[in-house]
Amino acid sequence: ILPKFGRALSPAEFAVYFGRVWPYFIQKIEKTKHKDETTDSQRAFAIGVLSECFRGLKEFSANWVEALLPIFVSCVQDRNNEVRNNAVYGIGEMVLHGIECSYKHYPQILACLSNVVAKEQHAGTLDNICGALARLISTNSSLVPMKEILPVFVQYLPLREDFEENSAVFRSLDVIYRQGNEHLIPLLGRVLVVALQVLYKQQHNNDECRDLVFNFVKQINRDFPDKFAEVVRSDAEIASFVETLPLQ
Repeated sequence: ILPKFGRALSPAEFAVYFGRVWPYFIQKIEKTKHKDETTDSQRAFAIGVLSECFRGLKEFSANWVEALLPIFVSCVQDRNNEVRNNAVYGIGEMVLHGIECSYKHYPQILACLSNVVAKEQHAGTLDNICGALARLISTNSSLVPMKEILPVFVQYLPLREDFEENSAVFRSLDVIYRQGNEHLIPLLGRVLVVALQVLYKQQHNNDECRDLVFNFVKQINRDFPDKFAEVVRSDAEIASFVETLPLQ
């Protein structure tokens, strides 16, 4: 219910309401951390609700970054898959909507995501790690060490099950492509394969995401026709699909 209020009210109005109720959810998270596994769903729910509220709070998210970020970071190490999944998603949303006040936390957040991705087995959480990193890149790519981060980011694509995160992923790739980031160029072949898979398998949740991925593919075809042709030739099924795309 709470995130729905965020969509119905102005950010300023929702911030007043959120300010009254968020301690209840923190209490729920802290109370269930050291209990048995039957309480894990309550913790996952609480983290999930808070994560969904940043979109409604928009720039007012900045008021809660200092208080909520440490809690979300600690939940990234949780024993429960859904808690970790929701916490990672929440960190990305916090950065996306908190903007400037999140900048000083980039090193901590990147270290947190780096530590968890190496051992994470849950498909949804891996997808949300990609989504969170994408939000960091879109919000301020200059604070992300692309030389080290980008190859790992691309390595974990395509997404496994949470295809809603493809919007964030391709928005970030589009941002750094338009910036002419030198570290993306060697990875373009892999990125193109992923993008074509998203289109071919319809791994997008709305027309906006589909159009974003399609225009990204179209731009690469225009700028790097040889690379594009090489990728298409490598897979007969994809080659047949590409023939159906209005790329010109």
